[in-house]
Amino acid sequence: MTKLLHIATYVLLLYMALLFGIVVHAQEAIEGVWRVSRIDQDFRQEPNRDPEPSLIIFTAQHYSIIWILGDESMQPYAERWSATDDEKTQRFGEVTVNAGTYEIEGSQIKTFPLVARDPEFIGGYFLSEYTWRDGNLILTLLDEYSFDGVQHPWAKGSSGQIHLTLSRLPD
Repeated sequence: MTKLLHIATYVLLLYMALLFGIVVHAQEAIEGVWRVSRIDQDFRQEPNRDPEPSLIIFTAQHYSIIWILGDESMQPYAERWSATDDEKTQRFGEVTVNAGTYEIEGSQIKTFPLVARDPEFIGGYFLSEYTWRDGNLILTLLDEYSFDGVQHPWAKGSSGQIHLTLSRLPD
């Protein structure tokens, strides 16, 4: 019985070491600076192969994202450095900005913003699935919740998923 217990303990420790190694390897693999190089949306026939400049940075424990939304370039303000209230309102809807910590579990990345453009998001989380294709990191956006557990409207009413292709930038 003691020998069986030792074998079971050894197998459990080996499994945990293997699982920990996979999670650590996944985190190491995504560490770096990435640019959004393509956006595919299930509800659109054609992908956006030339999205606006956007960056996602993963360190060992933290992430940061600045994602300019839409298919058209953000326009400069009519008067340099003096945006009107209408221009500020438009710009607010054109960019996603947040940073915080993240966890990887299996093929999913869960981000927890510590700072964000939207105050409802601080203390909430964002869930994505990730895969690899030709050296690129593909994030499929799955779900988003506010600090008090309210699901974001895009996730509730989505008519398809959004897939971000991230290309690693050189150091």
